Amino acid sequence: FGGDAGAGDDGAIVDVSVVIPAYNEENNIGRQIRAVSEVLDGECRRGGPAGSSSSARVASYEIICVNDCSSDGTSLELAEAGAEVPRLRVLEHRANAGQTAALRTGLSRSRGKVVVTMDGDYQNDPADIPLLLGKLQQGNEQMQ
Repeated sequence: FGGDAGAGDDGAIVDVSVVIPAYNEENNIGRQIRAVSEVLDGECRRGGPAGSSSSARVASYEIICVNDCSSDGTSLELAEAGAEVPRLRVLEHRANAGQTAALRTGLSRSRGKVVVTMDGDYQNDPADIPLLLGKLQQGNEQMQ
């Protein structure tokens, strides 16, 4: 696999990693990354999931996008998004390896206590992330 561009990989643990594999997602991936960032920035400001009774807290996050050797404008959109979203890390595959390999790459490089995966075609709503985090926290509280 290729390089790692974007947010510095200082090894620090973050609360949430969002891993997005991407292959030929021009016109999708940029707006998806911006939407994920907007949702998680809101969670950082609020300190927890909106509309949730849980005490889950999001103080830090990263977005990892693995470009699986796209042949369209995906790389350009990722570069543009990286200039706007400082918590974005872009990983590049040198050859197309498929979604599972792209997920493996992203998961292996993630630093989150919780990892959320999303498809690169913007079919997953980023607004669902706080709901998922709230449910995870509720489950953890019930187990204690």
